[in-house]
Amino acid sequence: MVLLRLIEIAKENISSYQERFEEQPDDMKSKVRELETCLSLSMNMGIDALLDTLRNRWKNRFERCAESNGISLDEFGSLTLDQQINLLYADLSSHKRIFGVRRVDFSNRYEDGLRLNYMALDMGIRMNSSQYGEYCVIVNCLPTDTDVALKFDSLKHYYNDSNEFDENACHSDLLPFTKIGLLLSDKFSSQIASNNIENIKRIIEEDPDALEILTTSSIKGDIIETVTISYKEYKRISDFNKIRSREPEEEEIMSKFMRLQSELRRRGIKLMISKKIQEAV
Repeated sequence: MVLLRLIEIAKENISSYQERFEEQPDDMKSKVRELETCLSLSMNMGIDALLDTLRNRWKNRFERCAESNGISLDEFGSLTLDQQINLLYADLSSHKRIFGVRRVDFSNRYEDGLRLNYMALDMGIRMNSSQYGEYCVIVNCLPTDTDVALKFDSLKHYYNDSNEFDENACHSDLLPFTKIGLLLSDKFSSQIASNNIENIKRIIEEDPDALEILTTSSIKGDIIETVTISYKEYKRISDFNKIRSREPEEEEIMSKFMRLQSELRRRGIKLMISKKIQEAV
């Protein structure tokens, strides 16, 4: 099967998005250009993945799965889709398995699909809700000219309940990352027109079907700008800290959190509590 190149599909969409952007009022164009100066990116992850990223680099679900099964990523890629899914299932909780099926399907359609990292657009508000992990890592914009932006969440928006993929809708929603302002203008046109910049940034960052960045860039600890912890996870750890005699599992959680705090302080990275409390810890 010939794998498609996401960047080539994205480039074919530039002219139509550009035409729609040029039809917008000058005030809206100005707002979009200002928004482009505020961009950073975020990723949700658990504490083990975060510690690994700080020590070395981020490894996506496929790479971690391949390593845990003693094979290379290339060997993982040579497996059938059913075999890949079966290996992933062992690492996923039951409610996340549907996304594992979709991720395997999506990634095997595109060149370097198993090496893609999926990030959400961040606007500096630092109130990210960690939908897919207890921690949200914010990094400086790092994608290259070959990376792309997708208007909606790749797994939520383009698959139906039967896990059938809407290829036409997905491909029409792609643009090169370098043209992300056109995608912002297209997706949030009414909000941009009727709000000031700070409100627009909040709307974009809190979008439940987030604008997604697909990149093969290496994500290392030295590009992390800020880490936010969900309020729920922070409260859980705080409650453990009040217990004198903890269970082994609780001790392990506390130990990892202490290692995380130490590593973040060593690097000068702030740990923020998301949503309910907005101060550094």
